[in-house]
Order: sequence, then C-alpha cells, then structure tokens
Amino acid sequence: MTNEKVYGPLTLPSGKEVFFRKPLRKDRNEAMVAADFENKVYGLALIDVEEYIKAQCLVKVDGKEPELNYTKTFDSWDDQDVQYYATVFDHMFGMTKEKQDDAAEKAAFLLKSLTSTAGSNLTDESVTTNG
Repeated sequence: MTNEKVYGPLTLPSGKEVFFRKPLRKDRNEAMVAADFENKVYGLALIDVEEYIKAQCLVKVDGKEPELNYTKTFDSWDDQDVQYYATVFDHMFGMTKEKQDDAAEKAAFLLKSLTSTAGSNLTDESVTTNG
C-alpha cells in the first residue's frame, strides 16, 4: 500500500473496529473486472461492485489484515455492521445528494456560460470558470 491516508478506528455496532482508506479509481476497475469474470463463469451477478470496493478499502479489522477474497469479506459480519460501515463510507467518499446537487449546479452554470465552441477558437475572455 502507498502512503494513503487511513481513517479509523471506526467502531461498528457490534464493537468491531475497522480502519479503511479512500477508494481509488483502480479499486472500481478491479471490482468491475471481478464482477465481469464471475458473471461469465457462473452466469449470475454474484458481485456487488460497490460492496467489493468497500471491502478492498479495509486496511485493518479488529487489528488484523482483512480477508483478501473481497467477495467473501462481509460474509461473516453482522449485517448491521456491514450497513453501518457502508453508510459511513458512502457519506465520506460517495456521491451524496449534496455532492450531486452541487455538481448539477456547476453543470448548469457551465452550460449557460458557454455560448458555442463549434468551429471557434476559445480565448481567455470567452471561457468562464467557476472558481
């Protein structure tokens, strides 16, 4: 692992303590490849990509290295622990309603401020940034 920031301890409802990191794009890519492989082998969607990513980002669980088979990481966890960890993780790193609303506002602003780029050379005066 690189020098990524590790968050924790997060104490789950059962008392289990976890440390985790922020997801990288490579985590999503790996999860999608794993899901695609499982689909081809078994003909079913057996892997939840979002859950797989959350499992990949675990650094320590009760002081130990987590399960490396990310499709099985949460199998022995209390379901409330899984939901709690997922909710914290999503609020920290996911596209929450607030982040979606902010992105929609920025997109609307950018669409309104851009008159046309078809066949033109943009100059500093014709480009508006939201900064």
